[in-house]
This record gives sequence, structure tokens and C-alpha cells, in this order.
Amino acid sequence: MPIAVALKDQWSDGKRLHVIGLLTPTGNYAAAGVTINFAQLVIAASRVPKLCLIQGTAGYELVYVNGTNAQDGKILAYSTAGTPLTDAAAWPAGLTGVGVPFYAIFEQFL
Repeated sequence: MPIAVALKDQWSDGKRLHVIGLLTPTGNYAAAGVTINFAQLVIAASRVPKLCLIQGTAGYELVYVNGTNAQDGKILAYSTAGTPLTDAAAWPAGLTGVGVPFYAIFEQFL
């Protein structure tokens, strides 16, 4: 799996589930983005997140793009110059082996 997802914390505000975790890029980047599976987090939500913020690291930016469900969203990566990564090559060294923090909000119990 090119992006490992680890859950750090979760809480409910009564309507939505808030999730904090780490994304760890591994293997190779895919030119059209890397599929991310939030369903592996074992949280009380099964739909796409309403919001997903990913903290940039080492000058790189990662952006979440919703899929059709919690299992097929994409992570797009942008270089330190702000251009999209386009080749199916190894992740840049500044991103591998690093836990990149994310914050996501899901509709609860769906």
C-alpha cells in the first residue's frame, strides 16, 4: 500500500466524527494520485470525509480528493515548487518514512 494510514485520536461532536492520524507514504507514487483507504481505520463512518486537511512536510503538499466511498479517495502530491508530481516513481525522500499529520471529519454512523 503506497500510503499507510494510522489513527491517533477520534472524537464525536454528536453529529460528526473527527479523526486525527498520520499518513506515511511508502513504495511508489502513482501519476494520477495514490488511493487511500480510510475504511482501514475502523471508525464509525463509511462515507467519504466531509473535510480532510493534510499538513505539508519538507516543502511538499499532499491533497486529499474524495472518491465514491471511504476506500477510494486519492492523495495528490505537489513538489516544493508547487507543481504536481506526475511520474510513477518512488516518493520523494522528504516524504518517505515520515508520518504526515491529517485531520478529517466524517458524517457519523453512516
